[in-house]
Amino acid sequence: MENPSNDTEAKKSEKKDTSNMGRPRVSFDYNHLERIISKFPLTLEETAELMGVSDNTLSQRIKDKYGMTFRELRDRKLVNIRTRLINKALDMSLNQNNTSMTQFCLKNIAGWTDKVENKIVDSEIKITIDSDDADL
Repeated sequence: MENPSNDTEAKKSEKKDTSNMGRPRVSFDYNHLERIISKFPLTLEETAELMGVSDNTLSQRIKDKYGMTFRELRDRKLVNIRTRLINKALDMSLNQNNTSMTQFCLKNIAGWTDKVENKIVDSEIKITIDSDDADL
């Protein structure tokens, strides 16, 4: 007859292989992700739908590979697009004498605003109190 304590010790020493537990890992194309977020200012939900994965999967994969959130990665990738657009607008403004584009650049890039003028007209205000209102 076998010793019951030896069975318990043998079971404790056996390690379960947990690498295949849970859901199978969804295939993920990081190049496709980068192409999408470099061209379009989409939300997490929209990007996940285009990628064919859940929002949580997309967030987790971005965090694992890049160490940042979806928004941080998207904003970093869109900087190149913004820079090219600004350069194109400035080129149109300066080299093609496009005054509309000059105004656009000054307002949107340099932060200029239209001047709002408030005129105060110095006028007399007359108040008339009727005999009916005198009791108030």
